[in-house]
Amino acid sequence: MRTCDGRYFPLQRHAGANPAELCKSFCPAAKTMVFSGGKIDTAVAPNGTRYADLDNAFAYRDKVSDSCSCNGKDGLGLARVESSGDPTLRPGDIVATNDGLASYTGRNKTAEFTPISTSSSEWARRLSEVKVRPAPPSEKIEPVANDDIKPARRGRAQAARY
Repeated sequence: MRTCDGRYFPLQRHAGANPAELCKSFCPAAKTMVFSGGKIDTAVAPNGTRYADLDNAFAYRDKVSDSCSCNGKDGLGLARVESSGDPTLRPGDIVATNDGLASYTGRNKTAEFTPISTSSSEWARRLSEVKVRPAPPSEKIEPVANDDIKPARRGRAQAARY
């Protein structure tokens, strides 16, 4: 979740990348924190901080802030993840590259893509016919460092309700 406005997004468990790396790759221009739990209201960070105890918990519901952004440009923008650095890719995944569709064959965090062979199957032939528009040049997003976020101080009366 983004600590500047409490905006959260689900992450799936993925071999080869820890949740903090995944979160940072999707939202490099904002400080982020990983929380676990069935519902965000009761989710807890590895350091024991509860999401609901953060000063900015659910703040995104009330306002959009241009200074709180995943892409460093606007409050609603997402960061574009380059396929060469996508921590969620697994061997066999089909990826749209500037040269067309390709199969990801990388291992150990090295990006390797093999063009789809039209002779391997009917699906491969159909996929090879898909036209891919080249992506615009990517703009560099300056990643921010994540500090350990402290929960908001709660008074005794509030703490007793939890």
